[in-house]
Amino acid sequence: MRTGILTLPLHCNYGGILQAYALQEFLRKEGHEVTVLERQRNRTDENLGSRLYQCLCKQVMHRNMQRYIHNHLHCTPPLRSEKELIQTASSLETVIVGSDQVWRPDMIKGVETNYFLDFTPPACRKIAYAASFGVETWKGSLTLTSRIRELLSQFQSISVREQEGVCLCKEIFGQEAIQVSDPTLLFDRSFYEQLLPATQSSPDDTLFYYLLGNKKAHQTLVRSLSEKLGKRAYTVNAEREIHLGKFTFARFPTPDKWLEGFSRAGFVVTDSFHGIIFSLLFNKPFVALKNLSGGLSRITSLLERYGLRSRLMEREELLSASPDALLSLPYDMVNLCIAEDRKFSSEFLRHALSTPLL
Repeated sequence: MRTGILTLPLHCNYGGILQAYALQEFLRKEGHEVTVLERQRNRTDENLGSRLYQCLCKQVMHRNMQRYIHNHLHCTPPLRSEKELIQTASSLETVIVGSDQVWRPDMIKGVETNYFLDFTPPACRKIAYAASFGVETWKGSLTLTSRIRELLSQFQSISVREQEGVCLCKEIFGQEAIQVSDPTLLFDRSFYEQLLPATQSSPDDTLFYYLLGNKKAHQTLVRSLSEKLGKRAYTVNAEREIHLGKFTFARFPTPDKWLEGFSRAGFVVTDSFHGIIFSLLFNKPFVALKNLSGGLSRITSLLERYGLRSRLMEREELLSASPDALLSLPYDMVNLCIAEDRKFSSEFLRHALSTPLL
């Protein structure tokens, strides 16, 4: 079956790249011919400065990341208009939208209805897999809400990543949705170990931190925590950042290096949704810092699902916790829950892919 995946643009987002790769590989194992639809902002919505910035980042600053994406994902060329998107999708038999925050309005400005699959051919199966609103409330206009309600009624199967998404689908759009796991959880640790660098550093019981929020405040926090736990702190993120007006220039290590950070760690500090997921997959003791700008509901939903709500902490709470409390995280029950969710989510996706068209 010719199957397309529509997710957020794959730039330097480690979790975004790996969730798309996991979904692609799951579908390939099920016998699908998979294409990732690289929907970008419309050309008409970008000025010359933005185009030059994107070109410079892609061709120079992010060449290593683009090469990694090219080697691991079967992507279309950038689709920068409605016409290009429709033409590319014309031969697809199924389109899956998900995962990541594909239904968060401020993430999809200008192309909102595309992420509710308004471009697919008539004889095309429409599926939402682990789609995320990212937030607890819907702030779309009445016109947009009405249009999305109409589009969702044409889906064969709808699943979301968080419980809040189940409620939004029902209360705002009048559609039943099932909660499933993020695509990265469709596989266990061994799947990701195959992606680790060929030449790996030995595990050294480090404090690995991956933080997206206030970086200056994080430096002091990580230094204090490193001393408290007696672990050397290190991270895998932008190697250097240069800010020019609204533009930020940075080089990023590739996802295999990012995964190696979790593999080597003795403790993880993160405010990233996928940072938590890979802490779980590699069975690492971790703490999740609150980061409201990143979409907190998706993190609380994930932690509550596995009985780990107490691992979400404020800065002061983290610094006052004892080393024993931080480093003690028994994974027996967590692993059982993840395995059950993996089985349920896999079965949902297989059933959705075989559901007859409306």
